[in-house]
Amino acid sequence: MQVNSYTIRKEITEIWPNLEYIWLWDNVFWKPKFEEIRNALENSKIPQMNFINLFWDCDNFALQFLAEYRLNKYLEWERGELPEEEKFPTAIGFIFGNLFRGRPILHAANIALCQEGIYIIDSTPAENRIWKADKKNDNLLFVFM
Repeated sequence: MQVNSYTIRKEITEIWPNLEYIWLWDNVFWKPKFEEIRNALENSKIPQMNFINLFWDCDNFALQFLAEYRLNKYLEWERGELPEEEKFPTAIGFIFGNLFRGRPILHAANIALCQEGIYIIDSTPAENRIWKADKKNDNLLFVFM
């Protein structure tokens, strides 16, 4: 499903109305199905990587997942496997927050605006999970997409 940046911003602020820092670099995005995001995490090489405090930690894993996902999309495009309607940046990005799944923690993760809703992806080896975003249990401070 193709959406514009206004729609992305509106959906994010419906959950987090006081979120000030939403950086969207593109005007049009493609909203994937949740299944695609779940498969990307399941097939990721990230769970095999080691967590190294302060050196290779949550922000590195979040950026690694984002890069891995986007590279795979580019390779699909290059091989001619990406359907024409999906040839837009996917609505997946990098987030930073201070509450995740009800736990107060300063943490970096990923966000995916899927056709089924907004999901948070924690690709760190200890977590390696996706959950539906919840304004009561998740608080974002920054979104970069």
